[in-house]
Amino acid sequence: MVCDDEAALSPPLPSTGRGFADRLAPLERWVASHVGRGWNNVYREFCERFDQRSVKGWHLKDHLLSMVDRGARRFGGGRFRVDARGILRDSRRKRWRRESYTFADQCRAERWAAGRRVIVHGEAFFWTARPVNPAVESQRFSPQGARLDRDEVAFWIALPQDVRVSLTYALGSPRSKNAT
Repeated sequence: MVCDDEAALSPPLPSTGRGFADRLAPLERWVASHVGRGWNNVYREFCERFDQRSVKGWHLKDHLLSMVDRGARRFGGGRFRVDARGILRDSRRKRWRRESYTFADQCRAERWAAGRRVIVHGEAFFWTARPVNPAVESQRFSPQGARLDRDEVAFWIALPQDVRVSLTYALGSPRSKNAT
């Protein structure tokens, strides 16, 4: 390499404001689309999609692991985290979080559910096959119905915790804590 004295003394070029940056938005969107699923399943799907023996696959895996905080096995600690149950979560802090829900939240959720309740089985969510009404003996129980689709799961996860509890079907009753 030849040292050019004139180049060393010349003023630096004006900055464009952009430095080197990998284009990680597609990977970040892919990970964000899997929030609410088990981390092991998400990672398995990633490994099936990208061959880690290639430079691209290895490089993406490195970025994936740096985006996800996995608790004691912490590698990076970026936008996502794995909770104690092994579920992938978005760890961005929300600017404002309502501590309780409003009557409007409850009404919106009841209209959405249309009398059905959600059966939570691990990381899978299912509707009850029939509308459930604990006040009517013949409508207290329902078998499992169809699995919630991705949009329904996103709506479910976005509901306040108290509203989700009120719509959860467990132990033969939509509100197991009130059932006797």
